[in-house]
Amino acid sequence: LNTLLGVGIGTPLGVCVNCAAPVAKGMHDAGARLETTLATIFSSPTLNIVIISMLFSIFPLYIIVIKLAFTVGFIVFLLPLLCRWVFSHERLATYHDSQCPIPSASQGSTDESWFAALQSVFVDLVRSLIYIGARTIPLMLLAGLLGAIVANVMPLTEMVAKETTLLSLMTVALIGIFLPVPVAFDIVVVAVLITAGAPMAYSMTLLFTLGIFSIYPFGIIWTSISRRVAITLTIVLVILGMAAGLVAQEFHRAELDEMFEYLEQQN
Repeated sequence: LNTLLGVGIGTPLGVCVNCAAPVAKGMHDAGARLETTLATIFSSPTLNIVIISMLFSIFPLYIIVIKLAFTVGFIVFLLPLLCRWVFSHERLATYHDSQCPIPSASQGSTDESWFAALQSVFVDLVRSLIYIGARTIPLMLLAGLLGAIVANVMPLTEMVAKETTLLSLMTVALIGIFLPVPVAFDIVVVAVLITAGAPMAYSMTLLFTLGIFSIYPFGIIWTSISRRVAITLTIVLVILGMAAGLVAQEFHRAELDEMFEYLEQQN
């Protein structure tokens, strides 16, 4: 239920994972359950209406089904299991009986004017904005710099032109997980790769990994929640991305075989 609550928050949020991470950090600091926090991060860039609409308008049905099946399976089913059995320490650390932070009449003064109250709220908002900006903007710039370096240094073009291997597939998945990209960037890039004739295994792996996580939310989870959570989520997403690529490759081969068989029958 807490995971579904995170999906309900993240899906209409509709921002990239890099923007959803600071939102989830604020939820975590406010005492939200770990399942809700993580589900918000992953559902915002993958399950919003714009992304779903683009998937159905660009890709074949089997790619859409694989993408959504692996994404929903990870968020709704695998993530709660990880929180319960693997992240149990971090899960219990964020679980507490929340108490109302607003003091009651017996705890504080009741003669504060509306102007003073609004002024206090405004000052708190400005302080919070400065706090978030000072800690997130340098990290976003660093993540963008690292992503640009990886995108230019890694021989992705040469790699996708070669035969698909588990090592090359894992490298593509790691690149997709590492790069901090804007929302829907994964759909545009993968559509171009498929049109250019890139292997379906690499294309599907990038379609799953490129938008769901990056080095920036990895760093926020590392510092705000725990290193174990950040590393485990990265490993799980890399494995799922590779599995999605292999499944898509088999469906693509079956589709090609059916097409060739049909052409032979016509001839």
